[in-house]
Amino acid sequence: MRRRGGHRFWLALGCGLAVPSVAAIHVKTVQVKVDGDTDIPRMIELFGVQEGDEYTDVAAERGLVRLADTGKVLGRRTQLNETTGDLLLQASLVPRVGSIEANLTPAPGDTADIEALESEIRDVVGLSPGDPVFPDQLASIRDRVLNRLRDRGNHQAKAVAALEEVESAVWMNISIAVDLGRRSRIKHLTLRGFSPTDLTQAWNLLGLSWPPPV
Repeated sequence: MRRRGGHRFWLALGCGLAVPSVAAIHVKTVQVKVDGDTDIPRMIELFGVQEGDEYTDVAAERGLVRLADTGKVLGRRTQLNETTGDLLLQASLVPRVGSIEANLTPAPGDTADIEALESEIRDVVGLSPGDPVFPDQLASIRDRVLNRLRDRGNHQAKAVAALEEVESAVWMNISIAVDLGRRSRIKHLTLRGFSPTDLTQAWNLLGLSWPPPV
Protein backbone atom coordinates (compact mmCIF):
# COMPACT_ATOMS: atom_id res chain seq x y z
CA MET A 1 0.00 0.00 0.00
CA ARG A 2 1.25 3.50 -0.82
CA ARG A 3 -0.04 6.80 0.40
CA ARG A 4 0.20 9.82 -1.83
CA GLY A 5 -1.58 12.95 -0.70
CA GLY A 6 -5.19 12.15 0.08
CA HIS A 7 -5.23 8.90 -1.90
CA ARG A 8 -4.61 5.33 -0.93
CA PHE A 9 -3.51 2.82 -3.57
CA TRP A 10 -3.73 -0.96 -3.37
CA LEU A 11 -2.20 -3.10 -6.12
CA ALA A 12 -3.09 -6.79 -6.15
CA LEU A 13 0.13 -8.71 -6.71
CA GLY A 14 -0.73 -11.88 -4.88
CA CYS A 15 -2.51 -13.13 -1.83
CA GLY A 16 -0.29 -11.57 0.83
CA LEU A 17 -1.89 -9.94 3.87
CA ALA A 18 -2.62 -6.23 3.60
CA VAL A 19 -1.94 -3.63 6.27
CA PRO A 20 -5.24 -2.63 7.92
CA SER A 21 -6.50 0.93 7.49
CA VAL A 22 -5.34 3.35 10.17
CA ALA A 23 -8.66 5.17 10.47
CA ALA A 24 -12.20 4.16 9.55
CA ILE A 25 -13.19 5.53 6.15
CA HIS A 26 -16.65 4.95 4.73
CA VAL A 27 -17.07 4.60 0.99
CA LYS A 28 -19.15 7.36 -0.50
CA THR A 29 -19.13 6.21 -4.15
CA VAL A 30 -17.75 3.26 -6.10
CA GLN A 31 -16.66 4.05 -9.65
CA VAL A 32 -15.36 1.59 -12.22
CA LYS A 33 -12.90 2.25 -15.01
CA VAL A 34 -12.56 -0.71 -17.38
CA ASP A 35 -11.06 -1.11 -20.86
CA GLY A 36 -14.07 -2.72 -22.54
CA ASP A 37 -17.79 -3.43 -22.41
CA THR A 38 -18.88 -5.32 -19.31
CA ASP A 39 -21.64 -5.46 -16.72
CA ILE A 40 -20.48 -2.69 -14.35
CA PRO A 41 -23.16 -3.29 -11.64
CA ARG A 42 -22.29 -6.99 -11.63
CA MET A 43 -18.58 -6.17 -11.33
CA ILE A 44 -19.25 -3.93 -8.33
CA GLU A 45 -21.43 -6.64 -6.79
CA LEU A 46 -18.63 -9.21 -7.14
CA PHE A 47 -16.07 -6.75 -5.79
CA GLY A 48 -18.18 -6.60 -2.65
CA VAL A 49 -17.22 -3.14 -1.36
CA GLN A 50 -20.38 -1.06 -1.62
CA GLU A 51 -21.34 2.54 -0.99
CA GLY A 52 -21.62 3.16 2.75
CA ASP A 53 -19.28 0.28 3.68
CA GLU A 54 -16.28 0.87 5.87
CA TYR A 55 -13.21 0.59 3.65
CA THR A 56 -10.42 -1.79 4.59
CA ASP A 57 -7.49 -2.96 2.52
CA VAL A 58 -8.35 -6.56 3.38
CA ALA A 59 -11.89 -6.20 1.99
CA ALA A 60 -10.52 -4.56 -1.15
CA GLU A 61 -7.97 -7.32 -1.67
CA ARG A 62 -10.61 -10.03 -1.27
CA GLY A 63 -12.81 -8.24 -3.78
CA LEU A 64 -9.98 -8.08 -6.30
CA VAL A 65 -9.35 -11.79 -5.85
CA ARG A 66 -13.05 -12.53 -6.46
CA LEU A 67 -12.89 -10.58 -9.70
CA ALA A 68 -9.80 -12.49 -10.80
CA ASP A 69 -11.50 -15.80 -10.00
CA THR A 70 -14.18 -15.08 -12.62
CA GLY A 71 -11.55 -15.60 -15.33
CA LYS A 72 -12.74 -12.43 -17.06
CA VAL A 73 -10.60 -9.81 -15.31
CA LEU A 74 -6.86 -9.60 -15.87
CA GLY A 75 -5.30 -6.55 -14.20
CA ARG A 76 -7.06 -4.71 -11.39
CA ARG A 77 -6.44 -2.21 -8.59
CA THR A 78 -8.28 0.21 -6.32
CA GLN A 79 -7.70 3.87 -5.55
CA LEU A 80 -9.34 5.44 -2.52
CA ASN A 81 -9.67 9.17 -1.96
CA GLU A 82 -9.50 9.34 1.83
CA THR A 83 -10.82 12.91 1.88
CA THR A 84 -14.01 12.35 -0.13
CA GLY A 85 -14.50 8.60 0.36
CA ASP A 86 -14.66 8.03 -3.42
CA LEU A 87 -13.38 4.59 -4.41
CA LEU A 88 -12.14 3.92 -7.95
CA LEU A 89 -11.88 0.35 -9.21
CA GLN A 90 -9.67 0.00 -12.28
CA ALA A 91 -9.65 -3.24 -14.26
CA SER A 92 -8.60 -4.69 -17.59
CA LEU A 93 -10.59 -7.53 -19.14
CA VAL A 94 -9.17 -10.84 -20.33
CA PRO A 95 -8.81 -10.79 -24.16
CA ARG A 96 -11.36 -12.88 -26.04
CA VAL A 97 -11.26 -14.51 -29.46
CA GLY A 98 -13.08 -12.46 -32.08
CA SER A 99 -12.45 -14.66 -35.10
CA ILE A 100 -9.97 -17.24 -36.39
CA GLU A 101 -8.49 -16.74 -39.83
CA ALA A 102 -6.24 -19.18 -41.72
CA ASN A 103 -4.41 -18.16 -44.88
CA LEU A 104 -2.61 -20.94 -46.74
CA THR A 105 -0.08 -20.61 -49.54
CA PRO A 106 0.24 -23.87 -51.51
CA ALA A 107 3.38 -25.02 -53.27
CA PRO A 108 3.34 -25.03 -57.10
CA GLY A 109 1.40 -28.03 -58.35
CA ASP A 110 -0.31 -28.72 -55.03
CA THR A 111 -3.90 -29.72 -55.79
CA ALA A 112 -5.14 -29.59 -52.21
CA ASP A 113 -8.58 -28.14 -51.49
CA ILE A 114 -7.29 -24.96 -49.84
CA GLU A 115 -10.69 -23.87 -48.56
CA ALA A 116 -11.31 -27.23 -46.86
CA LEU A 117 -7.79 -27.30 -45.45
CA GLU A 118 -8.17 -23.79 -44.03
CA SER A 119 -11.34 -24.96 -42.29
CA GLU A 120 -9.39 -27.90 -40.79
CA ILE A 121 -6.68 -25.53 -39.57
CA ARG A 122 -9.25 -23.34 -37.82
CA ASP A 123 -10.65 -26.42 -36.07
CA VAL A 124 -7.17 -27.53 -34.96
CA VAL A 125 -6.66 -24.24 -33.11
CA GLY A 126 -8.91 -25.55 -30.35
CA LEU A 127 -10.54 -22.20 -29.56
CA SER A 128 -13.86 -20.62 -30.52
CA PRO A 129 -15.05 -17.00 -30.74
CA GLY A 130 -15.58 -15.69 -27.21
CA ASP A 131 -12.97 -17.95 -25.59
CA PRO A 132 -10.19 -16.35 -23.53
CA VAL A 133 -6.89 -16.08 -25.40
CA PHE A 134 -3.38 -15.09 -24.33
CA PRO A 135 -0.17 -14.47 -26.31
CA ASP A 136 1.57 -17.43 -24.67
CA GLN A 137 -0.93 -19.76 -26.38
CA LEU A 138 0.36 -18.90 -29.86
CA ALA A 139 3.29 -21.36 -29.77
CA SER A 140 1.03 -24.33 -28.98
CA ILE A 141 -1.45 -23.21 -31.66
CA ARG A 142 1.34 -23.13 -34.23
CA ASP A 143 2.56 -26.59 -33.16
CA ARG A 144 -0.93 -28.09 -33.47
CA VAL A 145 -1.25 -26.64 -36.96
CA LEU A 146 2.14 -28.01 -38.05
CA ASN A 147 1.36 -31.45 -36.61
CA ARG A 148 -1.87 -31.56 -38.59
CA LEU A 149 -0.05 -30.59 -41.78
CA ARG A 150 2.66 -33.20 -41.22
CA ASP A 151 -0.07 -35.82 -40.88
CA ARG A 152 -1.06 -35.04 -44.47
CA GLY A 153 2.53 -35.09 -45.72
CA ASN A 154 3.41 -31.39 -45.52
CA HIS A 155 6.67 -31.89 -43.62
CA GLN A 156 8.17 -28.70 -45.03
CA ALA A 157 5.26 -26.52 -43.95
CA LYS A 158 5.87 -23.31 -42.01
CA ALA A 159 3.27 -21.55 -39.88
CA VAL A 160 3.01 -18.25 -38.01
CA ALA A 161 0.22 -17.58 -35.48
CA ALA A 162 -0.50 -14.03 -34.34
CA LEU A 163 -3.05 -12.02 -32.39
CA GLU A 164 -4.58 -8.98 -34.07
CA GLU A 165 -6.35 -6.37 -31.97
CA VAL A 166 -9.98 -5.63 -32.90
CA GLU A 167 -11.20 -2.16 -31.84
CA SER A 168 -9.92 -2.69 -28.31
CA ALA A 169 -7.56 -5.05 -26.52
CA VAL A 170 -10.58 -7.00 -25.27
CA TRP A 171 -11.27 -8.69 -28.62
CA MET A 172 -8.47 -10.33 -30.57
CA ASN A 173 -8.47 -12.14 -33.91
CA ILE A 174 -6.24 -15.19 -34.30
CA SER A 175 -4.43 -15.06 -37.62
CA ILE A 176 -2.58 -18.12 -38.94
CA ALA A 177 -0.37 -17.79 -42.03
CA VAL A 178 0.82 -21.09 -43.52
CA ASP A 179 3.30 -21.87 -46.28
CA LEU A 180 2.46 -25.48 -47.12
CA GLY A 181 5.73 -26.29 -48.85
CA ARG A 182 6.06 -29.33 -51.07
CA ARG A 183 4.13 -32.37 -49.98
CA SER A 184 6.23 -35.44 -49.16
CA ARG A 185 5.73 -38.54 -51.30
CA ILE A 186 6.62 -42.21 -50.73
CA LYS A 187 9.41 -43.10 -53.14
CA HIS A 188 9.87 -46.74 -52.17
CA LEU A 189 8.03 -49.05 -49.78
CA THR A 190 8.99 -52.62 -48.92
CA LEU A 191 6.50 -54.95 -47.23
CA ARG A 192 7.75 -58.21 -45.74
CA GLY A 193 5.76 -61.06 -44.28
CA PHE A 194 2.60 -60.45 -46.30
CA SER A 195 1.16 -62.70 -48.94
CA PRO A 196 -0.02 -61.04 -52.15
CA THR A 197 -3.64 -61.42 -51.00
CA ASP A 198 -2.85 -59.46 -47.79
CA LEU A 199 -1.40 -56.44 -49.54
CA THR A 200 -4.68 -54.55 -49.57
CA GLN A 201 -5.07 -55.00 -45.80
CA ALA A 202 -1.45 -53.98 -45.18
CA TRP A 203 -1.89 -50.91 -47.34
CA ASN A 204 -5.01 -49.91 -45.42
CA LEU A 205 -3.21 -50.30 -42.09
CA LEU A 206 -0.66 -47.79 -43.34
CA GLY A 207 -3.43 -45.37 -44.16
CA LEU A 208 -2.80 -45.69 -47.89
CA SER A 209 -5.15 -46.52 -50.73
CA TRP A 210 -4.92 -49.66 -52.86
CA PRO A 211 -3.89 -50.01 -55.58
CA PRO A 212 -1.07 -47.49 -55.24
CA PRO A 213 -0.88 -44.76 -57.87
CA VAL A 214 1.42 -45.48 -60.79
